[in-house]
Amino acid sequence: MSKRTPTTSANKEAGLPAEQHRTSNSNEGQKTVNNARPSIQPGTQRLSLQPASRRTSTKPQTGQSKSSNKSTKGNEQALLSPENRQKYSVFTDEEVKGLTKLYQTLDKSGGKEGIVLELFISLPDFVGCPFIRRICEIHIPKGTDKISPEAYMDILAVLSPKAAIDMKRKLAFNVLDIHNQGVLRHDEIFRMFKLIFRSALTDNQILDLVLRVLNRGDIETRGMLTYTDFNRLTSDSDIHARFTANLQLP
Repeated sequence: MSKRTPTTSANKEAGLPAEQHRTSNSNEGQKTVNNARPSIQPGTQRLSLQPASRRTSTKPQTGQSKSSNKSTKGNEQALLSPENRQKYSVFTDEEVKGLTKLYQTLDKSGGKEGIVLELFISLPDFVGCPFIRRICEIHIPKGTDKISPEAYMDILAVLSPKAAIDMKRKLAFNVLDIHNQGVLRHDEIFRMFKLIFRSALTDNQILDLVLRVLNRGDIETRGMLTYTDFNRLTSDSDIHARFTANLQLP
């Protein structure tokens, strides 16, 4: 499966500017929110997974312990339980088995602690997904850097190319709203543009973009963006490009 490349679109006055001829490979993201923000419900999304021919470091190591294999089998059976099959009905049984095997490979603790965050976000599947770190952090308990099987499944579901665009929009807003206030303010929008444009624009140019957005006459409150404003000023194609990753199974 080919790696995703963020969509490039023109810098238009009518909405939030899109990346100008540059693909962002940053793994730095933003923090999240609630208040008026929408919640994330991955159970209604779809995930398309296909066998990969060139994935690196995904085969279980030789001499793997029986306890590790039992842990993997336990995770697989748990995900295939009636309750979870309903929650993850977008996955076929074979996909669940493949996801479980990949999880086992990435979880170096043998099923005791979970996948280390830094290892997970370093996967080549997430190249071009600048907000992957924060996407992961909103799915795991605060203060931990380990990804559980359920969080792993939820993350992959919301980043699916076939996930509903409304789910991706909710995710995007939650990721960007680092102050948990249900609105996007100056510094949050600046960080968003900084991650997207990186060295393509200077800080002064990014600041100019931020001021242009926050001083628009058609936003609900001058100086901040609500979820409604955010949806109106962003395109589906940009949201899909920034918040989609193709996972490759071994």
